Amino acid sequence: DLRQSCWCASELKAFHPIQCRMEKVVLRRQLRRERKQPFDIERVFRKIRKAIEPFPKAAMFQLADEGFSSTFEQLIACLISVRTRDETTIPIARRLFAVCKNACGCCEAHG
Repeated sequence: DLRQSCWCASELKAFHPIQCRMEKVVLRRQLRRERKQPFDIERVFRKIRKAIEPFPKAAMFQLADEGFSSTFEQLIACLISVRTRDETTIPIARRLFAVCKNACGCCEAHG
């Protein structure tokens, strides 16, 4: 019997299946809200940092740590990294930046 399966049937003076279903939905939503725990973003970041510790830094970060942190160097390194793997990006960027540290240096180096 539908009346017995409805949570709120005993509270209704007259049996209204549609109203009963709507009340079930409202009750379920209220229960979900009560069970919800606050999201701790700092905890998530700690877990992510710990999980990535064994891996080497991405090429862009490694180059910035080595002093190649100007906008020009980061842009050029980014363009190189789009087309190559990090293992290739780092040595190529180092060689390029040894010859030209900025856009003017590149123009002068390649005349």
